[in-house]
Amino acid sequence: MTACRAAIARAQDALAQWIPAPIPLACDILAMPAHLAAAGHAPHYTPPRLDGSPGLFWFNTQVPQTGAGWAGEALAFHEASPGHHLQLSRAQALSTLPALQRHGFVNAYGEGWALYAERLADEAGLYSTPERRLGALVLQLFRAARLVVDTGIHAEGWGWAHAVAWLRRTVPLPAAFAEAEIGRYVAAPGQALSYAVGQHELLRLRADAQRRLGPRFRPREFHAAVLDSGSVPLPTVGRLVDEWIAAC
Repeated sequence: MTACRAAIARAQDALAQWIPAPIPLACDILAMPAHLAAAGHAPHYTPPRLDGSPGLFWFNTQVPQTGAGWAGEALAFHEASPGHHLQLSRAQALSTLPALQRHGFVNAYGEGWALYAERLADEAGLYSTPERRLGALVLQLFRAARLVVDTGIHAEGWGWAHAVAWLRRTVPLPAAFAEAEIGRYVAAPGQALSYAVGQHELLRLRADAQRRLGPRFRPREFHAAVLDSGSVPLPTVGRLVDEWIAAC
């Protein structure tokens, strides 16, 4: 938790170079309730409440998860800043948006942004060691592997044992964690696909904007175009980026 707090602090210091105002204050990290930790819940973020309660990054201090090792910094950037906390808290601060866009969560957009944020952190030089950066690359591999496993289960008839074995052969994961992930994919078809699908679309939109704008491209303004309509479907994000490019 101390290492994650330090990573989030570095991100907060760097955000103004990459994201225009408003930039939310950093979220706190708390140990999750004992019953959730004992059940093996992974570290996760809960957004601010309408009563003004702040967003929180919940950490599992009982059962080691992805955030407790080499992927800890990448997970902090994903869940906190510049990931979920930045996106969701910023949206809630944009009072002119409809409530659905301020408080809703479109999975491919929200998880796509958080996965994009892990790479943005690398671009900003926020990873503290080569090992932490390697951990971020392993998480990227993990999200790519989900594309195969989820479709294998739901479209190709993969059985439980085959899915677990393929995931562990492809990504360095503990057996218990891999089995829990397969259970998640079985219970929520397509949810795990949204991370990489959303990230790839954001990377595609950014590359297209860079190509069309050339030296006029500014990452801060691109990120504002992506973030400042709150939670919307990916085709809408594409339209918003097109409108921003036309206005440049």
